[in-house]
Amino acid sequence: MVTILSLWLPILIASVLVYIVAVFLYMATPLHSRDFAKLRNEDAVMDVLRAQGVTQGQYMFPGAESNKDWSSPEWIEKADRGPVGLLFVHASGIGMLKQLVFQGIFVLVISTMAGYMGSASLPRGAEYLEVFQVVGTAAFLAHSAGHFVHAIWFGFSWKITWLRALEGLLYGVLTAGIFGWLWPG
Repeated sequence: MVTILSLWLPILIASVLVYIVAVFLYMATPLHSRDFAKLRNEDAVMDVLRAQGVTQGQYMFPGAESNKDWSSPEWIEKADRGPVGLLFVHASGIGMLKQLVFQGIFVLVISTMAGYMGSASLPRGAEYLEVFQVVGTAAFLAHSAGHFVHAIWFGFSWKITWLRALEGLLYGVLTAGIFGWLWPG
């Protein structure tokens, strides 16, 4: 039997490796430099949002207070006239420490859960490829699946969605490789 505690080393190494690769891909390569388009007159848009007192949160326009509003003639007319969109507002400032810490925790949780999937289905001494398949699939799904939900429901770019899925595949392969290498014998 493989316990989750016996997997502490692959969990830690996979988490650190995936975190470093993810930070590198986002910050040291141009891969994500154009994930979001710049508004033509962003100063005017920012002035309007500031004047409206828009604070950190997520907004939809046209907005709806309830599901019933979505079928009202007023909402339908606004939606038909457009634009329709989502607005995600962060707190003022550019500090990224909080996001980097949460990303580290997120990667650690994924490595832990992928390790758990392996421990729940594989014995001690399992072959490298068996471990690779189970842990890698779990890690790949965790790193990739949510991006498709964003594309389907929230209009995120399919090009960026597929790019992030490929990154999720890379993170899954890295996680799987570490677990396969360090699986308890």
